Amino acid sequence: MDFLKKSFTYELHALTFLMDKKADVLLKKFFNIRYSTFLLLSVICALGPNVSQVRIANMLGFTPPALTKQIPKILKNLWISTAPHPQDRRVTLISLSEKGELLVKEAQEMLDREFQKDVSSIVTSEELSLVSEVLSRIRTSFLSF
Repeated sequence: MDFLKKSFTYELHALTFLMDKKADVLLKKFFNIRYSTFLLLSVICALGPNVSQVRIANMLGFTPPALTKQIPKILKNLWISTAPHPQDRRVTLISLSEKGELLVKEAQEMLDREFQKDVSSIVTSEELSLVSEVLSRIRTSFLSF
């Protein structure tokens, strides 16, 4: 199994799993939310206002009905607002509220700060910036899938 230790995809998957797990612990501690909720709010934030549930579900790899089950919780916390599509009443549009935007911003800043502290003894800030840039380019290349 030594070949896995040199595998880019394995290392990336393992790192993502560990970071997601730690993010869940940190988000519960500092904001009393789960990582899955933060991820959902982050996707809504990234897609911009008045985004359809179908588009959000596609970005997260969910089915639209699975996303529909999560909407009431975040709506109850006033992190989002919903509105019917002006031309298609079957479509619900979702926007992040100011409260939701603030939560995403503060939580993302905390996660960045905590993860940077974790790696600062083994990676320089320049190396971390380079890794971020490379991962961003890789992610962008995968957007067509």
